[in-house]
Amino acid sequence: NSFCTLLAAMALSVEFAIADGLNNALVELRTNLSKYRGIVVIVDKETLTSGSDLFVASENLDADFAQLRAGLAGKEAALIALSVDGRLTLVTFTPQDIKPRQRMIYAASSSRLRDHAKIVGDTHISAVDELTPKLFGHKESDRVALRSEAEVQKDKIAEMQAKDLKDGPQRAHAMHSMSTTLSGDALAATKAAIGGESTAAVLAIRDGAIVVDGSVAKDQPLESVEVPADEPRFVVLRRDQRTVLAYIVPDGCKPKVRMQYATTKASLVSELKKNSIDVDRSVECDSAAALPRKIELTFTAPVEDGGADAEAEAPAKKAFMKGPRMFMPGQ
Repeated sequence: NSFCTLLAAMALSVEFAIADGLNNALVELRTNLSKYRGIVVIVDKETLTSGSDLFVASENLDADFAQLRAGLAGKEAALIALSVDGRLTLVTFTPQDIKPRQRMIYAASSSRLRDHAKIVGDTHISAVDELTPKLFGHKESDRVALRSEAEVQKDKIAEMQAKDLKDGPQRAHAMHSMSTTLSGDALAATKAAIGGESTAAVLAIRDGAIVVDGSVAKDQPLESVEVPADEPRFVVLRRDQRTVLAYIVPDGCKPKVRMQYATTKASLVSELKKNSIDVDRSVECDSAAALPRKIELTFTAPVEDGGADAEAEAPAKKAFMKGPRMFMPGQ
């Protein structure tokens, strides 16, 4: 029986399509590995499609994996694209009693998904309860080491807030409840960027207000954006008829400065909306050099299946056979 399965697998030459919804989710997952834990993927009529929503990452890795296991409930087989240790890996779930045809289909589709999403690591499980952090060599005591950069900074900010409250409640309250306004020059620079008069507007926080820190001329590429090594910046630009707000947070930023910008982001979006500017995309990266690639990944797929907006522009490709269909065990 296993020999027949091997022969059938060698004969299978289906080009599995990637559903647009799944493609968008994979782009979101790959560009925000610290925000999301993963997604369950299934095969439906020779098309790879989402078997769940994106699972948001938390500080509790065990709880995250429990949610992923719950996402496998009722599925005879599945692929799980997940973020562990800051890298994207793939888990193939095929039970021992699965039909040979289904086992073969998921073995072939896992290769397709790895190539499409540029996934490096992969592993296999035959039971749902095998999907735990231990699968990647970690124990509960390792959870702190597994925390993302965002989680580490969150803890630092919490510690700083506690210190502020201890040293002076009034000072802490003033800092965290301060209203941040958008200066006239910042608004003008933003409108110029989304109107095509410049490539991008760079905004900073000064004395409780969001002001212009620089701009990229219309004839200059996005790579011309300049950001200091120890302070975040907001960058507003227009791409594919959509307004993008980029939040650049260099690794050298102090927690207090990082917190100031993080808590101001929502205020900036609100101020822009008051001036009839809707933010369609929001991205985050750790350097100006990484921004162009981050934007590219947000709007384009890793391969031929379309970009982040492909679902609204074109239907999923139909699966086709590269060669004649052959009989497979269990068909």
